[in-house]
Amino acid sequence: MSEKRNPCVLIVDDKPLEVEAIAMALRMTGYDVIIISSAKEAMDTVQNLSRSVTILLDERLGKVKGSSLIAEFLEITNHPIQIVMHSGDDSPAAICNALDSGALKYLIKGIDPRVILSELGVANRELTKILKKRIDERTGALRADDGLEQAEKVLRHAIRKKTVTSFVLIDLDGLKLINDTLGHDIGNKVLQFFVLCMLTNVRPDSDLVVRLGGDEFLVVLTESKKNQAQRVLKRITTAAAKYNLCTEHGQKIPTTFSCGIAVVFPKKVAKKTEITLQNALRQADAAMYKQKYAKKVVVKA
Repeated sequence: MSEKRNPCVLIVDDKPLEVEAIAMALRMTGYDVIIISSAKEAMDTVQNLSRSVTILLDERLGKVKGSSLIAEFLEITNHPIQIVMHSGDDSPAAICNALDSGALKYLIKGIDPRVILSELGVANRELTKILKKRIDERTGALRADDGLEQAEKVLRHAIRKKTVTSFVLIDLDGLKLINDTLGHDIGNKVLQFFVLCMLTNVRPDSDLVVRLGGDEFLVVLTESKKNQAQRVLKRITTAAAKYNLCTEHGQKIPTTFSCGIAVVFPKKVAKKTEITLQNALRQADAAMYKQKYAKKVVVKA
C-alpha cells in the first residue's frame, strides 16, 4: 500500500516572491508546497494532479481572473480539491463571485500570514473529511456514488486528452455461500482481503477501486489498454491465490472472481458514437456475465 504523504498546498500567484514566506511557513509545518505563477501552468498542473490538494489561488493572474478558473479546476481534476482565494480585491462582488464559484474561503492580501496558515489548515481538514466520506468503511474501496462520479471525471478527462481507459467490472465468486455457511464476519474479512488485493495492484494516484454494492466492484485503469488491464487482473488473481484466507479451523477460503473489461479509446471511436460511462459499464457487464456463464458450464461438465 502507498505510504502516507504530507498534505499538499498548491500556491497559484503571478508574483511568487510575495508568497514565498507563506510557502516556507507551510513547509516548516509539514506541508508539501508547489508554487505556480501562471494560469496556463495552473490548469496543466491541476488537470494532471496525482493527489488531492488545497489551492491558494490569486485573483489576478496577469489578464486572467483567478475566480474564473475555480469551476474549471473542479471539473478537470480527478481528485477532491479545496480552493482558498487570496486577493487584493476586497469588493463584495469579487468575494461573492469567488465563493459562488466554489472557493471555500476568500482571504484579503496583506492580512496576518498566521491567518492564512490557519485557514489553509481548515481547508485541509475539510479535504480530509471529504476523502474519508468517499471511502466504504467496510472494505476501504470508494463508495459507489463518489466512485462513479470520479469514474465520470476520468472518462471526460480521457475524452479531452484522447487517451485510452479500461473499465473493469469485478464480481467476487461465492460470497453469498461464504456468508450463509461461515457467517457474515468471515464474509466481511473476505471482502476486505479482496479489496486489499485490488488496491495494492493498481496505481493509487490515478486508478480507482469502487465498491458498487455487495460483492461487485468497478476498477478504473487510466491510460491502460486491454492487455494492460489483463496484467493487472492477473496480479490481483495471483495475490488472492497466494494469500488465501483460512477459518479458525484451518479451512481455506478460496478468493476468486469473475470480471469483464470495457476499453474506451476516444481516438478510435466513430465521431457520431456517444462515449458514456453507462455504455462502458454495460459492455463490461456483458463480458463479466459471459465469463460467469462459461464457469457454470465448466462446473456442470
